[in-house]
Parts: sequence; C-alpha cells; structure tokens
Amino acid sequence: MKTFIHTLSIAMSVIILAASCNKTDSKYVIPAQEQQQTADDGLFDVRISFTSALTKALNNGAEEQVNSVQIYVFDEDNDNRLETFNVGTSKNPVVRLSAGNKLFKVLVNSKVDSSLVTSLDALNGMLSDFSDNRSDNFVMSGELSKEITASTPVEIEVSRLAAKVVLSKITTDFSAPVYAAKTFTVDSIYLTNVAQKCQFFAENTYTPDSWSKGYALTADSVHKEVKDKKYEEPHIFYTYPNGTDTPTRLVILATLGDTQYYYPIDLGTLESNMVYSVTDIKITRPGSDSEDEPVVSSEIAFTIKVADWDSQVNNIQEIL
Repeated sequence: MKTFIHTLSIAMSVIILAASCNKTDSKYVIPAQEQQQTADDGLFDVRISFTSALTKALNNGAEEQVNSVQIYVFDEDNDNRLETFNVGTSKNPVVRLSAGNKLFKVLVNSKVDSSLVTSLDALNGMLSDFSDNRSDNFVMSGELSKEITASTPVEIEVSRLAAKVVLSKITTDFSAPVYAAKTFTVDSIYLTNVAQKCQFFAENTYTPDSWSKGYALTADSVHKEVKDKKYEEPHIFYTYPNGTDTPTRLVILATLGDTQYYYPIDLGTLESNMVYSVTDIKITRPGSDSEDEPVVSSEIAFTIKVADWDSQVNNIQEIL
C-alpha cells in the first residue's frame, strides 16, 4: 500500500479585469490589453481560481477535499493592513485589490470566525481545534507574499495541519513456548495524547498542552485473532503535531490467552502534513498493564518511516 500523498495545492490565478468586462467561470482567462486597466475606483477586480494537484489517496480520496475557503489579503506596503477577505465555498472567487505588495493568507476547511480577523496578528494568533477535522474535511493553510500587477499570476500551496499515522503490519514471535501456545487477539488500536490545538501558520509558537484520545479519526475497534503470526490490515490515524515531552502514542490493545495487555509506542516528534508509517511491529512477549507505560524496543521491535504527504519514495527518511 502506498502511503505517500501529494500535498493539496491551490493555484490562485490573479486576473486583472476592467470594470466593464464580462466575468467568466473559466479557470484560466487570458486578459485582453484593455482589461489591464483599473476600475473607476482605482482597484483591480482580481479573479482567483483554485486547482488541486493530482492525489494518490491512501483511502477514499477525500483527504484533499476543499469544502470551504477563507482568503485574507494584507497590504504589506501599509503595515500589513487587512485590505480585503473572501469567505465561501467558491473555487473562483473575485476580490478587489489595489496594486502593490500583498500577503495572502488562506485557510481551507476551517471554522475560524472571519469577523474576528481584524489584523495580521489576530489571524496569526488563532488556533485550530483538532475536532474540526474529518476524513473528508482536513484543515489546511497556506500563505504567500506577492506583488500584484496587471496579469500577475499568484500560486499558493496549502498543506494539512494534521499528521498521519499508518500502521501496516503486526507479527507475533513469542520466544517462550507458554506464550506461543496461546491465542493472540488484537482488540483495538488507537492514539493517545492527541494534541487538541494547533497553530495555522508558522509565525505562531504555540506549544500544545491539552490532550485527548476521544476524538474521531483516532481509534479502530478490531477484535481479530492473529493467525499464522501475522496481521496485515492497515489502520490509519490522524493527530495534530506534537513535539513536547508528552508524546503522542500508538496503542495496540490485545488479549494474550485470557489476559489483556497494552502495547504503547511513542511516535516521537510529529509534524504537520507528514505521514508516519509504523511498519512490522513484532511482538515477542506480554505487553504493559497500562497504556501509559511504553514497551521498550527490546520487547517490541518496530520501525517508523516518515515522509511528506507530497513527497516521493526516494525522499523517505527512517527516523527510528
């Protein structure tokens, strides 16, 4: 199974139109010479079109879905004054801008109240809640500084705030005959210490300090016996980034014979829009009595590989 997903990109084609020209729904418009003039109020009608990159989705292809868009444009020539914004579902919105250096800030699938975005600092200080994410509604953000002139194209790439964790394989290899003779059943698989909040943009230095394991997208009920020492059904989880001393953990809850054990695995530092593939977990002995007591690597062998959602196979780096 391929676990590499191209980042959703938003191509924003900025078209300068005269006030008297006819609007079009085409994604790309070649402006005529007379269309490069400003309207009577000295502003440009700027058409912004969105296109998404081809995506190799790991599940149902909904991870790149755009359900809502918020565009905030700040005037860099005037102390980053909020010049205009557009909120809606249209992938071809039109905004009115003056010429000059602009800072575009884009939120996708976010529940931010646009009335609260009164300045650049206000927007940069806002946080996203993990519960806003769904399997077909991942919160994304992107930004770009660009000078707006006649027929100047603007292309902005957005990326998901969430990180993705993929568990692909569990094997059993009990060294003690007394354990090898027992049945081993995977009861459930889930994440703990899921960060509840995340910054939208890199300017923020927010550090998560609240956690949950009860959000959607972070638990699978399995109840399946491991046959022939191998379990290869993939499980996909999502979490907000976390680089604190309270690590996000992947937990396997399993029953060995008649006794239930936890197999918690610390995932290390998690970053936005990255895929963390946990491959070939090998269980050789009973686990922990608590989900808060990680099983050390000498007791449970595993490998974690990480890659950008938009990277290729040769960009993968092994981190553990």
